[in-house]
Amino acid sequence: MKNKTIFILLTAILLSLCSLILVSGPVSISFVDISSLLSGGEVPEMVQNIFWKIRFPKMITALLAGASLATAGLLMQTYFQNPLAGPFVLGINSGASLGVAFWILGSGLFGVLSGNLLSFGSILFAIGGSLVILLALLFLSFRIPGKVVLLVIGLMFGHMANGIINILINTGDAQKVKSFMVWGLGSFSKVDQMQLPWFAFTILLGLVIAVMQIKKLNILLLGENYAFSLGLNLIKTKIILISITAVLSGAVTAFCGPIAFVGIIVPHIARNVFKSNDHRIVLPSSMLIGGIITLVADYVSTSETFIAIPINAMMGLIGAPVIFVFLWNRRKGEGAL
Repeated sequence: MKNKTIFILLTAILLSLCSLILVSGPVSISFVDISSLLSGGEVPEMVQNIFWKIRFPKMITALLAGASLATAGLLMQTYFQNPLAGPFVLGINSGASLGVAFWILGSGLFGVLSGNLLSFGSILFAIGGSLVILLALLFLSFRIPGKVVLLVIGLMFGHMANGIINILINTGDAQKVKSFMVWGLGSFSKVDQMQLPWFAFTILLGLVIAVMQIKKLNILLLGENYAFSLGLNLIKTKIILISITAVLSGAVTAFCGPIAFVGIIVPHIARNVFKSNDHRIVLPSSMLIGGIITLVADYVSTSETFIAIPINAMMGLIGAPVIFVFLWNRRKGEGAL
């Protein structure tokens, strides 16, 4: 009963934040206007454009991005049995960033520097970069045994990608470097009406497949030897979990830029709130809490009430203290957050 109450409370908070983002901004949109928009009533054209072209896509993007990164982080923490594992740990996000760096900083080769084609190219190159790292990881995972080794390889890929990015930055011109740096700050406003269906379809597909792995994730908590004795195909499970993580985190990075810390901190918050490691509880709650955190970050970063703070800066301010508390508690032998 307690868990049900918490789920209802989290859902209410999520819906309240969604409503707040839809009505808040330089141009006020009332709940009456929103009701008319959703029911097909008469609303001024300007209000329609602001709602459907700006605020609604941004709200959905922030919600899905938070759920996606939180889910990817939970999958990695469960598979690697490492509380600090997250979407960035495999280097997949770094691969996406490298792809975008090649596209933006080398955009002169493609004869384009700005506009919709640049945005579309960034998405394609980000997805391509993620896929390259994913395929390399899967190939090496069959050649080199051990999950810890795979973590180290992922970190190495990440550092290599960052090294190449720094070289591109140093050799690129100021305008291109600025475009890439702006992309790197992260934003949920980059997904427009045309891109939103593709983004939503990719994320929802990944989330549905993740939910289908709940039983396997609970078995993995008991250890690989016990999981193998129960007939769990560890190789197939590894491929599925890493692929889901690549799709979820890679898609968010491609469309929104690199969003840090969500994948690491949210699963710990979910476990702490519900006092459970059962993925039937932790997975859906991580999706809800992830969405709440990204919606809060987006509201604060874009609201006129607060100083404008980039999404990644906001996530750093939230995430770093949470990680510190986690490490401090482990130092004192208290376990999880």
